[in-house]
Amino acid sequence: MDIGTLKRIFSYPIKSTSGISLQYAELEFRGIIFDRWFAIYNPEGKIASGKNTRRFFRLDNIIDIKVNVCDSHISVASPEGKKYSVPSRELNKYLSELLSVELEVKSESSIPHMDDGRVHLLTTEDLKLLSAKHGSDVSPMRFRPNLLIESKHTSSELLNSKILMIGDVAFEPIKPTERCRMITMSQGNIGNEAKLLKNVSESGKIDFGIYLEPLKIGRVNVGSHVEVA
Repeated sequence: MDIGTLKRIFSYPIKSTSGISLQYAELEFRGIIFDRWFAIYNPEGKIASGKNTRRFFRLDNIIDIKVNVCDSHISVASPEGKKYSVPSRELNKYLSELLSVELEVKSESSIPHMDDGRVHLLTTEDLKLLSAKHGSDVSPMRFRPNLLIESKHTSSELLNSKILMIGDVAFEPIKPTERCRMITMSQGNIGNEAKLLKNVSESGKIDFGIYLEPLKIGRVNVGSHVEVA
């Protein structure tokens, strides 16, 4: 059954920093290419995020760090336009001085950079329903999806227990995406929205979106038809 088209593709090369928008992307069994390949670590080995947990430490403002990808080369750009290769000692020094804490950008090793799923999906129907509760339009960027599906009648909740096909690529939905305070934070030209988490949790859950597990890898393209089986 055709449920819509792939509207946007996003990847986040450094965990919890800004994302990049792609017209197409290679999907590996680990997830979208470049996605969370790197993360920012403190000397205790914890990963910078918007929250404190056993694995993460809270570090505000990292979501505004600008990440670029050009010919598979990942870099971070300062507000003055200077670019730092990822990873590099120069980048570690820049981030440590910028955020006033000792930091190091590392590639993924024994500590996974993903949260609870390899690919995160939202639909425009999800955003439409939440925007109605919230009283104003809600940007998809607050939720840091990898895939945004243009669908008039299908929310991500309805995709449970179905095989999802985007072109020739196949996914299995595995669980809803649990949200945290990070969705309320300002980022770029999107302001702080303190009540957004409360709007998400009105049903008694704090889920929004769904995690997918790749079953068949390949290339996904913006504009591809999306089907469920």
